[in-house]
Amino acid sequence: MLTIESRTLRRFSIEEYLLILELGIIGPGERTELCLGSIVHLGDDPAQDRLTAQLARALSHETQDTLVRPRGRLQLGDSLLVPEVTVVPFVFGLEPTDAVPVADVRLIVEVVARDASNTAIGYERLRKAPLYASAAVPELWLVDADAHLIEVHTEPADGAYRSVTRVGLGNVVRPTSVASVPIAVSDLLGL
Repeated sequence: MLTIESRTLRRFSIEEYLLILELGIIGPGERTELCLGSIVHLGDDPAQDRLTAQLARALSHETQDTLVRPRGRLQLGDSLLVPEVTVVPFVFGLEPTDAVPVADVRLIVEVVARDASNTAIGYERLRKAPLYASAAVPELWLVDADAHLIEVHTEPADGAYRSVTRVGLGNVVRPTSVASVPIAVSDLLGL
């Protein structure tokens, strides 16, 4: 259990979280994920939905022998995360909604959320990135559409990424863990 200001928060198991979803306690239209036992509301942002679709489309066109999965669930220990985009090797018969082992994940793309004052929230960077690195996901992109920037995280070790490169407009990015051609940042962001 987690204690905050002398209050104890109850953590949920993945089985309990899935039961909560199945029973409709959390509505089907509510975007949530389970991160380290806590249910996190991901919000409903049409602009983020459009960006997720654009990222998936661009990666689908430019990566080879892969399956690009927008918002597919990914289990990491006691977390059931929903990355914006997950890229895995293509396997005949694998559906976009099928569970895949985390060891097969080649690239995860997360969109950095912003709050009402338009400041970047650290959830993706501070909570999710260490989970991905601990699971040895070889590459993570944090996309900040407002700043027109993609942070490319590679070389996972000891719960962190040893290499972080910031790539902005006018530049290209190329996934290091899948066969791909360079992709213009503007194409990924739909600009």
